[in-house]
Amino acid sequence: MGVFKSKLVRPERVATDTVLPLHPMDDTSVNKSFILYLMLRFDDILDPEKLRSSLETLLEHGNWKKLGARLRLNDQGKLEYHIPSEFSSKRPAFTYTHDQRECSIEEDSLASSLPKSTANAVPTIYSGTSKWSSLSHNEQDPTHINDYLYQDRPQLSLHIVSFNDATLVSVGWPHTLLDAMGRAELFKAWILSLNGRVDEVPDLVGVDSDPLANFGKTCVEESAIKPYSLNGFGFFVFVINYILEAVLYPKETSRLVCLPASTLAKMKSQAVSEVKAKDSKAFLSDGDVICAWWTRYAALYLKGKKDRTVVVMNAFGLRSTLASPQSNGSSPLLPEGKPYISNCVQAVFGFVRLSEIYDKPLSHTAHLVRRSLIEQGTYAQQEALAYEAKRLKRHVIYGGSDCLMIVFSNWSKAKFHDIDFSAAVVKRGKGKENRVGRPTYIHTNGYSKGYSTRNAGPILGKDENGNYWMLMTMRDGNWKAVEEAFEKDWGSPSRI
Repeated sequence: MGVFKSKLVRPERVATDTVLPLHPMDDTSVNKSFILYLMLRFDDILDPEKLRSSLETLLEHGNWKKLGARLRLNDQGKLEYHIPSEFSSKRPAFTYTHDQRECSIEEDSLASSLPKSTANAVPTIYSGTSKWSSLSHNEQDPTHINDYLYQDRPQLSLHIVSFNDATLVSVGWPHTLLDAMGRAELFKAWILSLNGRVDEVPDLVGVDSDPLANFGKTCVEESAIKPYSLNGFGFFVFVINYILEAVLYPKETSRLVCLPASTLAKMKSQAVSEVKAKDSKAFLSDGDVICAWWTRYAALYLKGKKDRTVVVMNAFGLRSTLASPQSNGSSPLLPEGKPYISNCVQAVFGFVRLSEIYDKPLSHTAHLVRRSLIEQGTYAQQEALAYEAKRLKRHVIYGGSDCLMIVFSNWSKAKFHDIDFSAAVVKRGKGKENRVGRPTYIHTNGYSKGYSTRNAGPILGKDENGNYWMLMTMRDGNWKAVEEAFEKDWGSPSRI
């Protein structure tokens, strides 16, 4: 949509709109390149009007109107929010569409192929979620940032598909609007509104001003990973390698991956016992083990190059860190317990040789991931990371000039599988006693322009049966080796 117009013209400014600049952490080239949709499957019949009206009520509550803003580009090339003074049928707070299908979800030719939690006894690879994109949004919905900039269009979209025994609820947004934990705050407030408790929803933090404006202007300690920073010729070589990868191997594919609870439990138990043998106080999370496990598959195509450095990068949410006192002792930048709906993320990095990934046990890489979170996740270290980026006025690359970077964004803390829409349930699913009005399956799909998601993806979270789901992207030709490895390791054919 909108990308190939011969002339793009900004809509006329509405005099009564409130105009606010986007925060620097929102207005980035990376965020501007991504449009995302999150789909939730409920095996209950939900009332679409209750969902629509409660979201509408929320976005009319206090300064939550910010989420109904239009996105504009000013004359200086910076993004702005244009917030309507009031919402109407002509200028709604969000776009809404409802698709009623008079059949069971299992009778629908496309929806019946959605993955199911109960079907996975071993790790399994599925198709990428673009296969089901028509279930999460209409053809007219945005796929490019220009679809927001050059139309008077809300940033949020709500698309509901109703079946005789199930409901699909999808929300869409540009990445400039919010991150994973921002979405979690949105759903938390939406649920209060759905239950008639919108008055309990606190005002948003950081609408009129940027609470992170001074974060990283100074730092009290040097970044622990500064020696890995690529500058000068090393940075130049990294960029050339990045370009060559894109030119020589232009095609990439995303796949859904399910890691069953039983498989993870066995791997984690062994990994924890191994690290505790060296340090009785050592700890490993599910995420540490999952990152180490997937890194072994993502790096398969380089297995013969054992001296190569692999960078395991994890997106690091800053909200809890910034709710702590600043490194100079000043008050926290973000008040604890108040919703901050924006992008509030940096990263932590683990560095490991390819030989260590395959010659040492899984626990070695998992422990490396854990150490990166502990050592780099402090206020002072994240402040130092922000300081380096502001000092250099660019994204800082950490690792070797020929490194393989594997990037994870763990959404588990957002607990999207626990979203409680029970107040909208009209009819329970068959045989359902527990978890009524909660998703039985979720996935995300999206569109990117200008940035590759190769060797990266989100850990979507843990479903009601304890299985973890991931959406990972790789060079087209690399998936065959991963599928063969899954067949060898788990006896599991891919379900593509």
